[in-house]
Amino acid sequence: DPLHNAHLGGLSDAKEIRLPDGKKVDEVIILLGTRHIQKPIEGMSLEDRVLTLKAVLDGAKDKGVILADKFFIVNTGWYVEMAEAVRRYYQEVYNQQIETYFIVGKDAMQVTLNPRLEKRLAKTLTENKFIVMDRAGERIEDTEEYKQNERFWPNIYPLAFKLQKEQASISSTKIREMVRNSASV
Repeated sequence: DPLHNAHLGGLSDAKEIRLPDGKKVDEVIILLGTRHIQKPIEGMSLEDRVLTLKAVLDGAKDKGVILADKFFIVNTGWYVEMAEAVRRYYQEVYNQQIETYFIVGKDAMQVTLNPRLEKRLAKTLTENKFIVMDRAGERIEDTEEYKQNERFWPNIYPLAFKLQKEQASISSTKIREMVRNSASV
């Protein structure tokens, strides 16, 4: 919140990502959380977020580009709970067991690796894998949070993300600040 170019770039490139274990992403599922683990969700209402996302997905589809295969609204901000819900859905609807890979930015991965979240950290990072996009050359591997969690490295896949520097430097947080200050986005 809000949707921006890094999100769109990640969505459009997701199925082309080659993982170290030789696998590729089969399906892209957008998980729109109604909560955040560290801060209140502010700015756009849930309805506006859904409508914006739908408009973007429909616009891409009209151009022959499928950015996502499914779209879920989840009443949590915790990756472990999101993954459990998605796996349960696939088990109940398709009778399939799936592996979950989250595509996240470096900042989100740093939050996930925060030692204050230790109770959820081990479960989150043993049951799921994370593809982590760098931000304007800032890599997850260079952060203290990553260095302190070596035991989880096999489930964290750093990804050099090709986004123009101006676009990569703009985060959702920065956009919200700009809107709050009536600045042009």
